Amino acid sequence: MALRRYYDDALVRYNLACYWCVMGRVEEAREMLETACKKDESLRELAETDEDLVGLR
Repeated sequence: MALRRYYDDALVRYNLACYWCVMGRVEEAREMLETACKKDESLRELAETDEDLVGLR
């Protein structure tokens, strides 16, 4: 629902990537994170240390 409402919001996409990664949906998380980082490059640095995204490293 959040993605439908805030489709262009990079932070919403970033947070969804975190949730999906924690839930084990790693490939979906990777795709969502890539899109989020394309929309906002500053999220790339945040993702490097985010514990919720450890499954992507």
